[in-house]
Amino acid sequence: MVSDGKTLVFTGVIAFQERLYSFTSDANQEAESQVLSLVDILLSGSALIWWNSELTAQDRRELRNGRRGLPRVLDALRQRFRQGSAMAKAKFTQSRLHLSDLADEDGNPDLKQLSTFDQKKLRYARQTGRLDDDNPKYSLSSIYPTLLQQAFRCLRSFQSTTFGVVPMIATDSHVRYSGRVAGKTKVE
Repeated sequence: MVSDGKTLVFTGVIAFQERLYSFTSDANQEAESQVLSLVDILLSGSALIWWNSELTAQDRRELRNGRRGLPRVLDALRQRFRQGSAMAKAKFTQSRLHLSDLADEDGNPDLKQLSTFDQKKLRYARQTGRLDDDNPKYSLSSIYPTLLQQAFRCLRSFQSTTFGVVPMIATDSHVRYSGRVAGKTKVE
């Protein structure tokens, strides 16, 4: 997801689908119908190719005018762009949060990145089946330690300090925290 001021651009179909799903949870039918009428304008890239080329005009009409409306379109998007369970599991276990990810370009704390990281982890967990709608509390408790471990791993040495050291470390976006050596922060 990328933002350039007022415009929010989703770089992944699943993130876009999750954002639109928030419109279906409200009782606001106007928002849902507005999104449905603009769905071909909102899509781009492979999702637009799918909408225009892979679906027939009849399929598009049924998706837009069906009984379930927007949830039906979102289900079709999810089915078409579903990531394999193995790939989602690999991304879930391999995604990392670095200290440099928690600072903006000026070195100031940017905790929105932590939220973004958590959302990605939850998305991968949902795709692997570790997080289901039937029992979200139990499923979330099974992945929550992994989220915390990743988040606190990069903040471990800064218990008594503030984010004042982030500008020094965040200048290189690939800098990783690896521990404390003789009272100094060791980075690799």
